[in-house]
Amino acid sequence: MMFQNEREFIYNVSGFDNLHQKAKEMLSSAECEIYLNTDFDLHFLKNEILRL
Repeated sequence: MMFQNEREFIYNVSGFDNLHQKAKEMLSSAECEIYLNTDFDLHFLKNEILRL
């Protein structure tokens, strides 16, 4: 369920470096929740996730 002022964003990112950068941006700017669907090991985002 989405709230009235909420907008859904879908990113299609290719390449590990691009994925890593976009995921870091999303984690640092998240206000409510993040849905991240990936087959990459999330260990590379450990520091960003722990800051939440």
